Amino acid sequence: MNPVTIIARKRDGHELAADEIAFFIASFATGAVPDYQMAALAMAIYLKGMTAAETTVLTACMLASGKKLDWPRATPASDELATVTRSEPIIAPRLDGDDTAMIQAVTGQKLGVGQNSSSVVQRKDTTELEPPKVVPSSGAAPPLANPTVLMDGSTRIDSRPELALGGRDTTDLDDVLASPIVGSSALTTDSVMIRELLGVARLELVSEQHDTADFGNIADFNRTRYRLASGPVVDKHSTGGLGDKTSLILAPLLACCGLRVPMISGRGLGATGGTLDKLEAIPGFRANLTLNEIRSITSRVGCVITGASPELAPVDQKLYALRDVTGTVASIPLITASIMSKKLAEGLDALVLDVKFGSGAFMKTLSSARKLAASLVETGQRMGVKTSALLTNMDQPLGRMVGNTLEVDEALTTLAGDGPSDLWEVTSELAADLLLTTHTVNDRPAAKRMLNEHLQSGRALAKFVEMVAAQGGNLNAVRRRSTSQSDIVSARTGFVSRINAEALGLAVIDLGGGRRVMTDRIDHGVGLEMLVRIGDRVELGQPLVKVFASESQFNAVKPMIRNAIQVRAEPASPPLLISERMD
Repeated sequence: MNPVTIIARKRDGHELAADEIAFFIASFATGAVPDYQMAALAMAIYLKGMTAAETTVLTACMLASGKKLDWPRATPASDELATVTRSEPIIAPRLDGDDTAMIQAVTGQKLGVGQNSSSVVQRKDTTELEPPKVVPSSGAAPPLANPTVLMDGSTRIDSRPELALGGRDTTDLDDVLASPIVGSSALTTDSVMIRELLGVARLELVSEQHDTADFGNIADFNRTRYRLASGPVVDKHSTGGLGDKTSLILAPLLACCGLRVPMISGRGLGATGGTLDKLEAIPGFRANLTLNEIRSITSRVGCVITGASPELAPVDQKLYALRDVTGTVASIPLITASIMSKKLAEGLDALVLDVKFGSGAFMKTLSSARKLAASLVETGQRMGVKTSALLTNMDQPLGRMVGNTLEVDEALTTLAGDGPSDLWEVTSELAADLLLTTHTVNDRPAAKRMLNEHLQSGRALAKFVEMVAAQGGNLNAVRRRSTSQSDIVSARTGFVSRINAEALGLAVIDLGGGRRVMTDRIDHGVGLEMLVRIGDRVELGQPLVKVFASESQFNAVKPMIRNAIQVRAEPASPPLLISERMD
């Protein structure tokens, strides 16, 4: 095949055949197609777009460039762990058996093993492909089939969220860790997990007033039973938002429900923070796990949060580097293939997507977020993974805290049952979607009851402690937090009518709490606490935002933060937090 011909076909708006996409991605992965030709194709895709069929093939080819986690689907023996299988790299211009099977599965086009793909696949200018049909097993609830449901009756954000720190005085970790996990087989041991947890003998949260929430002593944890996780494998992906720490709450919560969560997360670049940067505010936490560590911890603990291994969809990293310097990042087909190739490499049964829109999101409008969500959901479904999405508002930070240590503390508070209501609403809705799509529960009220039970009992908090310990973190160690705090106050009496969340995120970067380039070092201790929400009435001189930073840092960002919050005389309504659901 001729790469120039393929570039020209996409430039002129034609639909590429599966063999053309497979040839191009495979040749780019091996270096046979140079960077400048891949950049040219990326620009053509950016300008002309891709059909759902093309996007699915692109995703499959990127997935096939590396390894894929493979998990036992039945209840395992006590020593059975997940395994890693290799999808053989596509060798341009020929395709091997594993790859042709994958592409045939998602396109319906047959590629002969070891044959030149152009001699087998008949090109079509338009291809209409049906998503794979999911046939429920005998006695199982049928899959949900609501394409897009408006949530007009959804609870709106509270105008006065709860205090960021607090909680019950004591939670007995012995009791909550010993509780059964749904769908798992029991195993009595005093082995590695126990020794790791002993390093977290006491978990404490210290508020500004220096009062302490004591989460118990587990020094005598040797007698505790744990179970190898064996439930459905699931994950969540967020398109990024200010103050979004849902992953820290969601992963342990789902593990308590018997699901396995091998969560691959990213770092912050731009106005929104990254999950890994937040977790690395915990002393000792390791976010660069190997595939063996990912499978071992997930099977033993039930959840893990780590960075992407270079062995998973490696061509994505190479392609993204080109997109970043050629102005082709904001392409829905390329975004879809990038996200889904990494997520599907986890070997998932189900995936939920949190597609954000608004001033603090990558997609600024609901209509653009809807297009991205539809592309992601359809690609997941075509690839045989139950996929759903929530479209959530990011016109103000999620929760009250913005900044790495501050967000870890707020996540802990939420896991203790006392977090901000908007943060819990998004987290619980995402979790409920996964419980429903995996048929763990029959309806959304049952899902909410299960989630609330694990939260209020302390099991979700204990699972987070367990996961952090398994990844080398020490929640008992002091986390860095700026000791200097200053307030931004309102210049007038009125109502908060708008918050520029992107400007607040850029202010945190200026404080040192985020990155301008990937090589920047992060100060985990700086950040913001939001004291008001859209719709709140404020008085002249009332504090709007608390800034955790030195005096000189505060003075540098003060105008930016003050201008990010508009106060007007007319009342304003708080935005609807969750606008739509797709599946």
